[in-house]
Amino acid sequence: APAAIEATLSKLPFIQEVIVVGTPHPLYGEEVTAVVISRETVLSEDEQTAQIKAYAASELSKPERPTTVIYVTDYPRNPTGKVLRHQLIAKIKENALEKNV
Repeated sequence: APAAIEATLSKLPFIQEVIVVGTPHPLYGEEVTAVVISRETVLSEDEQTAQIKAYAASELSKPERPTTVIYVTDYPRNPTGKVLRHQLIAKIKENALEKNV
C-alpha cells in the first residue's frame, strides 16, 4: 500500500513530500520507487538515499522497501493539487528510456 510506505518515509526530517509508485523492472516486473521532494538539507542525494534505505529496512517489510529513490522538485498535479500518479510514472519511464539510449 503506497500510502503506508509514504507515511513511514515521511517521518524522515529531510523529506518534504514523498510519493511511492511501482515502476517497471526488467526481472521482477515492477519495483517500489520513492519519488522524493527534499527539504533544504546539508545531505547529498546519495546520503539521503542511504538514510531512506536504512530507515525502510528497519521499518518496512522487504516487499514494501523502495529499491529506487528519485529526487524531483515537484510532481505533476491536477488543478486541486492532487498528484497525478499516472503522469509521474510515465515521466519516470520516459527518463529511464532516455538514459538507456
